[in-house]
Amino acid sequence: MQNFVPSEVADPYRWLAIRQPNAWFPPTDVFEQDECMVVLVEIAGMRDTDFAIRLRDRVLTVSGVRTPESRNLLAAQQTEIHYGDFRVEVLLPVPVERAQVSASYRDGFLRVTLPRAANQQIHIVDVEQEAESS
Repeated sequence: MQNFVPSEVADPYRWLAIRQPNAWFPPTDVFEQDECMVVLVEIAGMRDTDFAIRLRDRVLTVSGVRTPESRNLLAAQQTEIHYGDFRVEVLLPVPVERAQVSASYRDGFLRVTLPRAANQQIHIVDVEQEAESS
């Protein structure tokens, strides 16, 4: 996938995951919940201190390096696990509360929670049914 450069005509309410050409990219989900957006990165074999998470304007960047365990290999029969630099960038569709962004790493998943800015939260209105007159 090529780098994405946002343009003036891009839909401002759409998220985009941006891939870097010289880094591998772990599977990433981006989804919305009631009052926040969540970025979930599947990246096993790391420690919580191995990640760099940055938020600049509306671009969230998750990067790091996964190093292989040392092995004495005579020959590789199959190699599918990626090692080395990784990087994922997500263009967020709405502003977020920077001071309330949080991240946690558990069971091979990095979860970044980004609360929407107060003026960007979704408000759901219940529709009441009027009683029919006889």
